[in-house]
Amino acid sequence: MLEVQKQKRVSPFSSKLFSRLIAFTAAFLVFALLFGSMFQMFESISMQAMLRMNEEFSAQASTISDSMQSIINTLGIQMFYISSTAKLRKSTSLTQNERVFALRELWQYAMSGSMLHSIYVFNPKLDYVYTTDNDYMSASMDGFYDQDAVALYRQRSPENRMRLYHRMFRENDEDYGSEWYSYLVYEVTASGKTGESAVMLNLNADWFREHLLNFQGENYVIVSSDSYVVASQREELNAMSLSLLGRIGEQKRGYLIERLNGKRTICFFSPLDVNDWYCLRYVAYADCLPGLAKIRSYAWIALTLIACALLSALGVALIRVYDPYRRMTAALNRTHEVENVQQAAEQVEKIVATSLNRKREDALRLWVNGQPSEEGLVRFPAVPILLEMSPDERLRSLLAQETPDCVVCAVGEASLALCAPAAGQSAVDICLHLATQMHCRCYYGLPIQSPSELPARYQALLERKKLRFFYPGQQVFAQTAAESAGKSAEELETALNTCFNAAKTGKEIAFGKLMEQLKGENYENVLFTLKRLDHLLDSALPGDSAARPTLEKLLAAAQTPEDVSARFEPRLEKLLSQQKAQKHNRTQEIVIQINQRLEQGFRDTGIGAQSIAEEMGVSAAYLRKQYLTEAGVSIGDKLNQLRMDEASRLLLETDQPIEVGVAEFIREKILRSFHDEVPHAIGVRVDEMEYDKKKDLNRILARIYVERDSQKPIIIGRGAEHLVRVKKKLRTPVNRIVGQKAKLDLHVKVAKGWQ
Repeated sequence: MLEVQKQKRVSPFSSKLFSRLIAFTAAFLVFALLFGSMFQMFESISMQAMLRMNEEFSAQASTISDSMQSIINTLGIQMFYISSTAKLRKSTSLTQNERVFALRELWQYAMSGSMLHSIYVFNPKLDYVYTTDNDYMSASMDGFYDQDAVALYRQRSPENRMRLYHRMFRENDEDYGSEWYSYLVYEVTASGKTGESAVMLNLNADWFREHLLNFQGENYVIVSSDSYVVASQREELNAMSLSLLGRIGEQKRGYLIERLNGKRTICFFSPLDVNDWYCLRYVAYADCLPGLAKIRSYAWIALTLIACALLSALGVALIRVYDPYRRMTAALNRTHEVENVQQAAEQVEKIVATSLNRKREDALRLWVNGQPSEEGLVRFPAVPILLEMSPDERLRSLLAQETPDCVVCAVGEASLALCAPAAGQSAVDICLHLATQMHCRCYYGLPIQSPSELPARYQALLERKKLRFFYPGQQVFAQTAAESAGKSAEELETALNTCFNAAKTGKEIAFGKLMEQLKGENYENVLFTLKRLDHLLDSALPGDSAARPTLEKLLAAAQTPEDVSARFEPRLEKLLSQQKAQKHNRTQEIVIQINQRLEQGFRDTGIGAQSIAEEMGVSAAYLRKQYLTEAGVSIGDKLNQLRMDEASRLLLETDQPIEVGVAEFIREKILRSFHDEVPHAIGVRVDEMEYDKKKDLNRILARIYVERDSQKPIIIGRGAEHLVRVKKKLRTPVNRIVGQKAKLDLHVKVAKGWQ
């Protein structure tokens, strides 16, 4: 019988081995806890020392900020009390020249350094805002383009005096990306009341950044509690700094550990003494605590080794399981061979063929922005060419055919090419061919000798492009060798006022004449003049509040002068219609007033156009013209008509003979014809009045009696011209009085004491 001897099995998880593993694990955990506690203590001590160093830098930044605040306060007070500002703040009536001279003086202050962007002056008496910015486009407070500034002015209080406001400039709810610090200056009385007038200084945010941070080799960011970046040395830190504001909370000072670009980074923060700003300093963890970082690394290595030792007891079995997996992973990670070698070679060939062109295009983009780049990629002298189209393969192919030494890149929605024409070839030839083949406008500039000249030439081409609407149908535009200085500011102002006043006075629409004056001017003069007209029309038509694009956008999109006229001529026509209606109403009022005075005083021999004009405070000529235009008759004819109607009425309503009425009318007419040349002591008597049947008329013989011999020739005149004139004036009235045609004979007789 075969005996089978049973052998004793030893389990890897036997009680003795398992107890050793537990003891070793416990010791490992205790060591890890002690090490972690000590490391955290040393880390806290080091962090506090670094935080004190950051507060020293914050104190330095606070000192600089206080100095800048003092400079701003001094400048603000100075700007508030200078004579030009005082005029704009307090005056209720300023001439155009006084306003322009005052604003020019403020503009000189604003342009004297990089600190100021613009100055606003608030005049509450006129409800007006004056500005040195935007071509002096001052306006009423409700119509001012910077409504955020108006809101700050209206919210002024003793507590907010001498305070900086961070703003992003907007016009008509459109953000232009301009960052300002606005400083509002106004008076505060002893009783705590704020003054009505104010001055606002708009300071460039770049000025703060250049002067606030002047530390070398450190990563600093200054942020405001209002969630905006005041100054920064690294733009990549701005977003993280703003996100940390919420975590700072009530701590005011301390530190936070974050990950920046995959690395542990410590952010130390502490407040500044002014403006509710915080100073944040970013330091890499390894640079801040080099010793602790090494200890931490060594500790992690040790702990890792110990953990590996603990797991080694179980590793044998796991290794056997893992080995097939390892072989499978290695097999899956093998590099695949290229299936088509020919295709790969063609791709490489294309990359090599286009690499130089891409390098040249990148260099051109840098040159346009005024940035240095590798030279020698383009042959100089070269001609810059701007095309109204995006670059494509067809354009590149066509340029390569025109001149091999040429490079093109995209600039916005346009293309900028830099070409070195071949011998005997001109830029005009190239541009004509490009414009014809690509069906786009083409602008070429003067040749440049180096990349440093390209930004200025490019800006000149952009200006030509902005004014292309003056030349509809033209495809090729050239930059002249010497740009004309254009008309003077006074000439453009005169042309502007002529256009506006023509419509304002109810005469005509003269916008076309203004456009002819602007043709040939540079872009800035055209923009300034049209902005001035825009502002004048907005002021003259307060109800015309239709939403309109900015003039910059309008000119950029305009293709013909009519595109620009469409913005102004309807408003000029509206102003013209309003003025004509107002003028007609005024003329009607004048006619009504004259008629009232004539109806009330026609019996007075002294009444007439002259007396009425003096009473109304206008010239007699103006009164006669307005009345004749509106009523269709002269003032004298109207007066005669009233008097004849009255004479006829009296003759019908009284028992007086008709001869008496005729005589009185003749006397009144003589007195009016000679004014003060003869005294009122003259008499008229109708001696005969008989009807002539043959001629169907009344014959009237009237004698005019004067007291002195010297008066007789005055009434008769040379060759009886005076009597003839009087008879002509009496012909119609006398016919109306007697009721039929009458022949009037007048004789003058001297009769002393006839009365």
